[in-house]
Amino acid sequence: MRNTAIFLLSASCLLLLNSCTAVQAQSPDKQKTMYRCWVYFEGPTPVYKGVLLSTSDSTIQVLPNAKRYNLPLTATQTPISIPATAIKEIRFRSKGRPGRGALFGALIGVATGAIIGFADGDDEGTFFAFSAEDKALIGSTLLLLPGIGIGTLVGSGKKKINIQGNPITYQNARSSLQKYALQPAPQYE
Repeated sequence: MRNTAIFLLSASCLLLLNSCTAVQAQSPDKQKTMYRCWVYFEGPTPVYKGVLLSTSDSTIQVLPNAKRYNLPLTATQTPISIPATAIKEIRFRSKGRPGRGALFGALIGVATGAIIGFADGDDEGTFFAFSAEDKALIGSTLLLLPGIGIGTLVGSGKKKINIQGNPITYQNARSSLQKYALQPAPQYE
C-alpha cells in the first residue's frame, strides 16, 4: 500500500508540473482568445457571448463565439458593435479556468488527504488496523472529488463590470474593459 500511495502522490505532482509548464506554439496569424465575455443588455434581450475585440468612446465590438481569430479579420469573423447605452453589464472569464481550477482542486484534495493520513500514523491492536499509507490512500481518495468540485466552482467565477446603460460609467470602466480586449482600438466603425 505504501508504494501505491507514493505512486499516486508522485503522479499527481508530475501531472501538476506538466500542466503548469505546458507551452503551446501558435502561428502568428492565428491566436487563441484569452478571455470569454458575456454581454448582458438592458431589457428582455438575451445574453450575448463572444470575445471582446475592442472598445471605443461609445461602443464595444464583440466577436461572436470566437475560439480563434485571425488578424486582419476575415469575412466570416465579423464583429458586432454594441452601444454602451444598451449594455447592463459585461462579465469576463479566462478561457480554461474551470478546468485548471478542477485540476488544482483535485491535487490539493489528494495532497491534503495524504498528509492527514500519514500524520495520523499506524493503528495498533484494533480490529480495523490501518497503516499510515492506507490512511493516506483512503484520505486522498475521499478528498479527490470534493477538491475537484471546489476547484471547478472557484475557477468558474467571472469578473463583472457594471455599465447600467450609463455612458459616464462606461467611460470610467473603459480602461478595465481594455485589459480584456484583443485590440487597442476598434477595427471597424
